[in-house]
Amino acid sequence: MPWLLLSIFLLQPAPDDNARAREAFYAALRAAQEGHAEEAARALEKIAQDHPESPYAADSLSKAASIYEEELFLPQQALRLYKTLVEKYPESRPASRARARAEFIASHLGRGPQVLGEYLKIQRTATADTARQSAEAMLELLEKNPGFSLEAEGKLWAASLFGRAGLKEKAHKLLWQIAEGNDKSKAAQALIELANQALAENRPLEARRAYLRLSELDPRWRGSAETGLLQVKRQLVKIYLPWLSLVLYLACLIWLWVALFYELPRKSFRPRGLPVEVWIYLAACLPIMVLSVFGSRHTTRSIFLLALLVLLLILPNAWWWRLGPRPSYGKISARLIGLTLGVFAAGVVAITLGGYYPELWHTIEFGPE
Repeated sequence: MPWLLLSIFLLQPAPDDNARAREAFYAALRAAQEGHAEEAARALEKIAQDHPESPYAADSLSKAASIYEEELFLPQQALRLYKTLVEKYPESRPASRARARAEFIASHLGRGPQVLGEYLKIQRTATADTARQSAEAMLELLEKNPGFSLEAEGKLWAASLFGRAGLKEKAHKLLWQIAEGNDKSKAAQALIELANQALAENRPLEARRAYLRLSELDPRWRGSAETGLLQVKRQLVKIYLPWLSLVLYLACLIWLWVALFYELPRKSFRPRGLPVEVWIYLAACLPIMVLSVFGSRHTTRSIFLLALLVLLLILPNAWWWRLGPRPSYGKISARLIGLTLGVFAAGVVAITLGGYYPELWHTIEFGPE
């Protein structure tokens, strides 16, 4: 048994006090690694008591306090040792961490050491396989102990576990509860997490709601909220630009063809064959289409789709020009505007249908790789 070895090390005479402390210290660490946490913590305490001048005394107290806090979940014992470490060895290496941990434990003992110990135990023992159970256990603990100082932090932790377990609705509901709570710091964390989740899932309107709430929460987070709202605007453009472009293209296309067939019966001209403008356009497109074959599959598809979509816009304009007599400047301007808007929309539609849109948007946001 490792604890028997500890007793032997502690009782065995040593030529030097530091050597004895060193041997006992590493024996205790081995016992802790082998699962004998309680025996190891007691042995480390004894090292600090029996060898207070040893260089291992401060580390022994620090390690013993960590075991009480993180493995045995006894915050009062851990607090006692952290305080002893700070008082006796204020300039030692582990003293700064001991101060922080002592302050943390002391500030959260309001509901008693058992509640804090259970809180630490739930957090420490959670695994990927038990994420849901651990989150539910945390919420049950918080429900039984209203007013616990770590309530908001515990709910944030539980929400993250629900998210990992795939229970996004539960996580979402819990985060909004925190966001509506009195702890402004934790509310801000919850709102930022809600906004990040919404952006990742292409729900920009929900992200906008979270960022607007963040901007109203406190002036400290107004800058973060404004930055987030810019991200929301970019994502709105990213999501709706292809749909708006499709609607615009179809509107221009229908208008150009309807206008052509509306005037055609009143004119003597009848379309026969392709106009020369179309042949020039096809001749200009052919080399680009050939070169695109040597590019990526998305590039090739986008170029061919663009050529086809623009052709459908050019064809009614070329025939309309031949109807005669010379159209007014107003009609020419309207046609050119329609053609220009239609070509722009065709470009976005072709890139989207060709599968190149995500890559292009990534380049716009982050630059070429």
